[in-house]
Amino acid sequence: MVNAAILNDTQKSTLGPGLAAAAQEVANTLSGLLTKPCNAEAGEITGYSLGEVAGRFGSGAAGVKLALSGAASGGGALLLNERDACLIADLMIGQDGSNPPESLTDLHLSAVSEVGSQVSSALAGALGSALGKKVSAQASELEVLDQAGVQALSGTVGGEAVAVEIGVTLEGFPAFPLLLLLAPGVAQGLASTSAGPAAAPAAGGGFTATAGFPGGGQPGGPTTVQPAQMAPMPPSNYAGGGNNIELIMDVPLQITVELGRTHKTVREILSFGSGSVVELDKLAGEPVDILVNEKPIAKGEVVVIDENFGIRITEILGPRERIAL
Repeated sequence: MVNAAILNDTQKSTLGPGLAAAAQEVANTLSGLLTKPCNAEAGEITGYSLGEVAGRFGSGAAGVKLALSGAASGGGALLLNERDACLIADLMIGQDGSNPPESLTDLHLSAVSEVGSQVSSALAGALGSALGKKVSAQASELEVLDQAGVQALSGTVGGEAVAVEIGVTLEGFPAFPLLLLLAPGVAQGLASTSAGPAAAPAAGGGFTATAGFPGGGQPGGPTTVQPAQMAPMPPSNYAGGGNNIELIMDVPLQITVELGRTHKTVREILSFGSGSVVELDKLAGEPVDILVNEKPIAKGEVVVIDENFGIRITEILGPRERIAL
Protein backbone atom coordinates (compact mmCIF):
# COMPACT_ATOMS: atom_id res chain seq x y z
CA MET A 1 0.00 0.00 0.00
CA VAL A 2 1.40 3.40 -0.92
CA ASN A 3 0.85 7.09 -0.34
CA ALA A 4 -1.94 6.96 2.23
CA ALA A 5 -2.21 10.75 1.81
CA ILE A 6 -3.88 10.53 -1.63
CA LEU A 7 -7.16 10.92 0.28
CA ASN A 8 -7.50 12.16 3.85
CA ASP A 9 -9.99 10.70 6.34
CA THR A 10 -12.60 13.38 5.60
CA GLN A 11 -12.45 12.66 1.88
CA LYS A 12 -12.72 8.92 2.49
CA SER A 13 -15.74 9.51 4.70
CA THR A 14 -17.30 11.65 1.99
CA LEU A 15 -16.84 8.90 -0.58
CA GLY A 16 -18.33 6.23 1.72
CA PRO A 17 -22.02 6.71 0.84
CA GLY A 18 -21.19 6.83 -2.85
CA LEU A 19 -19.33 3.55 -2.65
CA ALA A 20 -22.24 1.98 -0.78
CA ALA A 21 -24.58 3.08 -3.55
CA ALA A 22 -22.12 1.89 -6.19
CA ALA A 23 -21.92 -1.54 -4.57
CA GLN A 24 -25.73 -1.67 -4.60
CA GLU A 25 -25.81 -0.95 -8.32
CA VAL A 26 -23.08 -3.50 -9.05
CA ALA A 27 -25.17 -6.12 -7.24
CA ASN A 28 -28.40 -5.10 -9.00
CA THR A 29 -26.80 -4.98 -12.43
CA LEU A 30 -25.12 -8.38 -12.08
CA SER A 31 -28.36 -9.84 -10.73
CA GLY A 32 -30.28 -8.61 -13.75
CA LEU A 33 -27.71 -9.74 -16.31
CA LEU A 34 -26.92 -13.13 -14.79
CA THR A 35 -30.42 -13.82 -13.37
CA LYS A 36 -29.00 -14.73 -9.96
CA PRO A 37 -29.32 -13.02 -6.56
CA CYS A 38 -26.16 -11.08 -5.81
CA ASN A 39 -24.63 -9.35 -2.79
CA ALA A 40 -21.84 -6.76 -2.96
CA GLU A 41 -19.65 -5.23 -0.28
CA ALA A 42 -17.34 -2.26 -0.80
CA GLY A 43 -14.26 -2.44 1.39
CA GLU A 44 -11.76 0.14 2.59
CA ILE A 45 -10.51 2.94 0.39
CA THR A 46 -6.78 2.42 -0.07
CA GLY A 47 -3.91 3.48 -2.28
CA TYR A 48 -1.99 0.98 -4.40
CA SER A 49 0.85 1.16 -6.86
CA LEU A 50 0.20 -0.61 -10.15
CA GLY A 51 2.96 -3.05 -9.21
CA GLU A 52 1.04 -4.02 -6.07
CA VAL A 53 -2.17 -4.39 -8.07
CA ALA A 54 -0.40 -6.64 -10.58
CA GLY A 55 0.85 -8.81 -7.72
CA ARG A 56 -2.74 -9.42 -6.59
CA PHE A 57 -3.61 -10.95 -9.96
CA GLY A 58 -0.75 -13.37 -10.34
CA SER A 59 -2.98 -15.95 -12.06
CA GLY A 60 -4.13 -13.46 -14.69
CA ALA A 61 -6.60 -10.58 -14.67
CA ALA A 62 -9.43 -9.40 -16.87
CA GLY A 63 -10.50 -5.80 -16.88
CA VAL A 64 -11.92 -2.75 -18.58
CA LYS A 65 -10.46 0.74 -18.69
CA LEU A 66 -12.80 3.55 -17.65
CA ALA A 67 -13.01 7.07 -19.04
CA LEU A 68 -14.93 9.11 -16.46
CA SER A 69 -16.48 12.46 -17.27
CA GLY A 70 -18.65 15.05 -15.57
CA ALA A 71 -17.88 16.32 -12.09
CA ALA A 72 -14.84 14.03 -11.93
CA SER A 73 -12.99 13.50 -15.19
CA GLY A 74 -10.10 11.11 -15.69
CA GLY A 75 -9.17 7.46 -15.85
CA GLY A 76 -10.14 4.37 -13.93
CA ALA A 77 -10.37 0.61 -14.29
CA LEU A 78 -12.37 -2.38 -13.12
CA LEU A 79 -10.38 -5.61 -12.62
CA LEU A 80 -11.18 -9.16 -11.59
CA ASN A 81 -9.43 -12.52 -11.78
CA GLU A 82 -9.66 -14.15 -15.19
CA ARG A 83 -11.20 -17.30 -13.69
CA ASP A 84 -14.02 -15.19 -12.22
CA ALA A 85 -14.54 -13.51 -15.60
CA CYS A 86 -14.84 -17.00 -17.12
CA LEU A 87 -17.61 -17.83 -14.65
CA ILE A 88 -19.49 -14.61 -15.48
CA ALA A 89 -19.11 -15.34 -19.21
CA ASP A 90 -20.44 -18.87 -18.77
CA LEU A 91 -23.53 -17.58 -16.96
CA MET A 92 -23.98 -14.74 -19.44
CA ILE A 93 -24.26 -17.12 -22.42
CA GLY A 94 -26.91 -19.20 -20.68
CA GLN A 95 -24.83 -21.94 -19.03
CA ASP A 96 -25.13 -22.88 -15.35
CA GLY A 97 -21.56 -22.01 -14.31
CA SER A 98 -20.71 -25.58 -13.29
CA ASN A 99 -18.14 -26.00 -16.06
CA PRO A 100 -16.83 -22.54 -17.04
CA PRO A 101 -14.12 -22.24 -19.71
CA GLU A 102 -10.49 -22.22 -18.65
CA SER A 103 -9.81 -19.12 -20.74
CA LEU A 104 -11.85 -16.43 -22.46
CA THR A 105 -12.68 -17.03 -26.14
CA ASP A 106 -14.04 -14.33 -28.45
CA LEU A 107 -17.58 -15.29 -27.46
CA HIS A 108 -16.79 -15.03 -23.76
CA LEU A 109 -14.88 -11.75 -24.16
CA SER A 110 -17.87 -10.23 -25.93
CA ALA A 111 -20.24 -11.42 -23.19
CA VAL A 112 -18.06 -10.15 -20.31
CA SER A 113 -17.41 -6.86 -22.14
CA GLU A 114 -21.16 -6.25 -22.14
CA VAL A 115 -21.25 -6.96 -18.41
CA GLY A 116 -18.29 -4.62 -17.85
CA SER A 117 -19.94 -1.84 -19.82
CA GLN A 118 -23.24 -2.05 -17.96
CA VAL A 119 -21.65 -2.46 -14.53
CA SER A 120 -19.33 0.52 -15.15
CA SER A 121 -22.17 2.78 -16.25
CA ALA A 122 -24.38 1.81 -13.30
CA LEU A 123 -21.50 2.14 -10.83
CA ALA A 124 -20.53 5.64 -12.00
CA GLY A 125 -24.12 6.84 -12.06
CA ALA A 126 -24.83 5.60 -8.54
CA LEU A 127 -21.55 6.96 -7.21
CA GLY A 128 -22.21 10.41 -8.61
CA SER A 129 -25.88 10.47 -7.62
CA ALA A 130 -25.12 9.56 -4.02
CA LEU A 131 -22.55 12.36 -3.84
CA GLY A 132 -24.79 14.92 -5.52
CA LYS A 133 -22.67 15.02 -8.66
CA LYS A 134 -23.17 14.04 -12.27
CA VAL A 135 -20.64 11.38 -13.25
CA SER A 136 -20.61 9.00 -16.20
CA ALA A 137 -18.18 6.31 -17.32
CA GLN A 138 -17.39 4.80 -20.69
CA ALA A 139 -15.78 1.35 -20.56
CA SER A 140 -13.35 -0.12 -23.07
CA GLU A 141 -13.63 -3.66 -24.42
CA LEU A 142 -12.63 -6.19 -21.80
CA GLU A 143 -9.02 -7.37 -22.01
CA VAL A 144 -7.13 -10.28 -20.49
CA LEU A 145 -4.10 -8.82 -18.71
CA ASP A 146 -0.90 -10.39 -17.45
CA GLN A 147 1.14 -8.60 -14.78
CA ALA A 148 2.79 -6.36 -17.38
CA GLY A 149 -0.64 -5.51 -18.78
CA VAL A 150 -1.92 -4.52 -15.34
CA GLN A 151 1.11 -2.30 -14.75
CA ALA A 152 0.51 -0.70 -18.16
CA LEU A 153 -2.73 0.70 -16.74
CA SER A 154 -0.51 3.47 -15.35
CA GLY A 155 -1.30 5.26 -18.59
CA THR A 156 -4.95 5.33 -17.49
CA VAL A 157 -4.86 5.77 -13.70
CA GLY A 158 -1.27 6.87 -13.03
CA GLY A 159 1.55 5.08 -11.24
CA GLU A 160 -0.53 4.71 -8.09
CA ALA A 161 -4.29 4.73 -7.76
CA VAL A 162 -7.10 4.93 -5.25
CA ALA A 163 -8.46 1.39 -4.95
CA VAL A 164 -11.68 -0.06 -3.56
CA GLU A 165 -12.30 -3.80 -3.50
CA ILE A 166 -15.95 -4.71 -4.04
CA GLY A 167 -16.60 -8.22 -2.79
CA VAL A 168 -19.22 -9.88 -5.00
CA THR A 169 -21.18 -13.01 -4.13
CA LEU A 170 -23.45 -14.70 -6.68
CA GLU A 171 -25.88 -17.20 -5.21
CA GLY A 172 -24.40 -20.69 -5.38
CA PHE A 173 -20.80 -19.58 -6.04
CA PRO A 174 -17.82 -18.46 -3.92
CA ALA A 175 -17.33 -14.74 -3.41
CA PHE A 176 -14.87 -12.98 -5.70
CA PRO A 177 -13.27 -9.51 -5.68
CA LEU A 178 -13.96 -6.75 -8.19
CA LEU A 179 -11.27 -4.08 -7.88
CA LEU A 180 -12.19 -0.49 -8.72
CA LEU A 181 -9.20 1.74 -9.49
CA LEU A 182 -9.52 5.52 -9.76
CA ALA A 183 -6.86 8.02 -10.76
CA PRO A 184 -6.05 10.20 -7.70
CA GLY A 185 -7.51 13.30 -9.36
CA VAL A 186 -10.81 11.52 -10.03
CA ALA A 187 -11.12 10.31 -6.44
CA GLN A 188 -10.24 13.75 -5.08
CA GLY A 189 -12.78 15.39 -7.38
CA LEU A 190 -15.51 13.02 -6.20
CA ALA A 191 -14.58 13.66 -2.57
CA SER A 192 -14.35 17.44 -2.89
CA THR A 193 -16.22 19.54 -0.33
CA SER A 194 -18.81 20.56 -2.92
CA ALA A 195 -20.34 17.12 -2.53
CA GLY A 196 -23.46 16.73 -0.42
CA PRO A 197 -23.29 15.73 3.26
CA ALA A 198 -21.86 12.31 3.84
CA ALA A 199 -22.61 9.73 6.48
CA ALA A 200 -19.81 8.09 8.41
CA PRO A 201 -18.58 4.75 7.08
CA ALA A 202 -19.65 1.51 8.71
CA ALA A 203 -17.47 -0.06 11.36
CA GLY A 204 -14.39 -1.59 9.81
CA GLY A 205 -14.43 0.76 6.83
CA GLY A 206 -16.76 -1.40 4.70
CA PHE A 207 -20.19 -0.86 3.15
CA THR A 208 -22.63 -3.67 2.38
CA ALA A 209 -25.30 -3.80 -0.31
CA THR A 210 -27.78 -6.47 -1.36
CA ALA A 211 -29.46 -6.85 -4.73
CA GLY A 212 -33.20 -6.31 -4.79
CA PHE A 213 -34.38 -9.90 -5.10
CA PRO A 214 -37.70 -10.93 -3.54
CA GLY A 215 -36.95 -11.93 0.04
CA GLY A 216 -33.34 -10.73 -0.36
CA GLY A 217 -33.81 -7.73 1.89
CA GLN A 218 -31.33 -4.99 2.69
CA PRO A 219 -28.83 -5.32 5.54
CA GLY A 220 -28.99 -2.51 8.03
CA GLY A 221 -26.34 0.17 7.75
CA PRO A 222 -25.56 3.62 8.98
CA THR A 223 -25.68 5.36 5.59
CA THR A 224 -28.78 7.31 4.63
CA VAL A 225 -28.17 6.97 0.91
CA GLN A 226 -28.61 3.21 0.54
CA PRO A 227 -32.42 3.09 0.98
CA ALA A 228 -32.79 5.39 -2.02
CA GLN A 229 -30.99 2.78 -4.14
CA MET A 230 -33.30 -0.05 -3.09
CA ALA A 231 -35.74 -0.06 -6.01
CA PRO A 232 -36.40 -3.70 -7.00
CA MET A 233 -35.17 -4.94 -10.34
CA PRO A 234 -37.94 -5.49 -12.91
CA PRO A 235 -39.48 -8.95 -12.43
CA SER A 236 -38.65 -9.90 -16.02
CA ASN A 237 -34.96 -9.83 -15.15
CA TYR A 238 -35.28 -12.65 -12.65
CA ALA A 239 -37.10 -15.28 -14.65
CA GLY A 240 -34.96 -16.98 -17.24
CA GLY A 241 -31.83 -15.88 -19.05
CA GLY A 242 -33.29 -15.41 -22.54
CA ASN A 243 -33.41 -11.62 -22.27
CA ASN A 244 -29.64 -11.25 -22.64
CA ILE A 245 -28.93 -13.45 -25.66
CA GLU A 246 -29.75 -10.59 -28.07
CA LEU A 247 -26.63 -8.81 -26.84
CA ILE A 248 -24.34 -11.41 -28.44
CA MET A 249 -26.36 -12.62 -31.44
CA ASP A 250 -23.75 -11.37 -33.94
CA VAL A 251 -20.71 -13.02 -32.29
CA PRO A 252 -19.18 -15.56 -34.74
CA LEU A 253 -18.76 -19.13 -33.50
CA GLN A 254 -16.68 -22.00 -34.85
CA ILE A 255 -18.53 -25.26 -35.49
CA THR A 256 -16.53 -28.51 -35.61
CA VAL A 257 -17.76 -31.99 -36.47
CA GLU A 258 -15.71 -34.73 -34.81
CA LEU A 259 -15.78 -38.15 -36.43
CA GLY A 260 -13.96 -39.83 -33.55
CA ARG A 261 -10.77 -40.09 -31.53
CA THR A 262 -8.05 -42.57 -30.73
CA HIS A 263 -4.73 -42.83 -28.88
CA LYS A 264 -1.43 -43.81 -30.47
CA THR A 265 2.10 -44.09 -29.16
CA VAL A 266 4.87 -41.94 -30.54
CA ARG A 267 6.28 -45.04 -32.26
CA GLU A 268 2.98 -45.70 -34.03
CA ILE A 269 2.60 -42.07 -35.12
CA LEU A 270 6.14 -41.99 -36.53
CA SER A 271 5.31 -45.05 -38.60
CA PHE A 272 2.45 -43.28 -40.40
CA GLY A 273 2.77 -42.98 -44.12
CA SER A 274 0.65 -42.46 -47.20
CA GLY A 275 -2.05 -45.14 -47.16
CA SER A 276 -1.96 -45.74 -43.40
CA VAL A 277 -5.38 -46.33 -41.86
CA VAL A 278 -6.18 -44.97 -38.39
CA GLU A 279 -9.05 -46.68 -36.60
CA LEU A 280 -11.26 -44.36 -34.54
CA ASP A 281 -13.31 -45.06 -31.44
CA LYS A 282 -16.67 -44.70 -33.22
CA LEU A 283 -18.54 -47.45 -35.02
CA ALA A 284 -19.74 -47.05 -38.62
CA GLY A 285 -23.15 -45.35 -38.55
CA GLU A 286 -22.72 -44.07 -34.99
CA PRO A 287 -23.67 -40.37 -34.53
CA VAL A 288 -20.77 -37.92 -34.74
CA ASP A 289 -20.15 -35.12 -32.23
CA ILE A 290 -20.93 -31.48 -33.05
CA LEU A 291 -18.87 -28.90 -31.14
CA VAL A 292 -19.30 -25.13 -30.91
CA ASN A 293 -16.09 -23.35 -29.86
CA GLU A 294 -14.73 -26.75 -28.79
CA LYS A 295 -17.74 -27.42 -26.53
CA PRO A 296 -19.98 -30.42 -27.44
CA ILE A 297 -23.59 -29.36 -27.96
CA ALA A 298 -25.19 -31.97 -30.24
CA LYS A 299 -24.89 -35.24 -32.19
CA GLY A 300 -25.71 -35.84 -35.81
CA GLU A 301 -25.18 -37.91 -38.93
CA VAL A 302 -23.04 -37.09 -41.93
CA VAL A 303 -24.88 -36.30 -45.18
CA VAL A 304 -23.78 -35.18 -48.65
CA ILE A 305 -25.20 -31.95 -50.04
CA ASP A 306 -24.35 -31.65 -53.75
CA GLU A 307 -20.56 -32.05 -53.60
CA ASN A 308 -20.11 -31.01 -49.97
CA PHE A 309 -20.35 -32.89 -46.72
CA GLY A 310 -22.99 -31.72 -44.26
CA ILE A 311 -24.38 -32.75 -40.91
CA ARG A 312 -27.96 -33.52 -39.93
CA ILE A 313 -28.54 -32.84 -36.22
CA THR A 314 -30.23 -35.78 -34.53
CA GLU A 315 -29.82 -34.88 -30.83
CA ILE A 316 -29.23 -31.73 -28.77
CA LEU A 317 -27.19 -32.51 -25.65
CA GLY A 318 -28.37 -31.46 -22.20
CA PRO A 319 -26.05 -29.74 -19.70
CA ARG A 320 -25.11 -32.98 -17.90
CA GLU A 321 -24.31 -34.76 -21.17
CA ARG A 322 -22.10 -31.84 -22.25
CA ILE A 323 -20.10 -32.05 -19.03
CA ALA A 324 -19.72 -35.84 -19.41
CA LEU A 325 -18.15 -35.35 -22.83
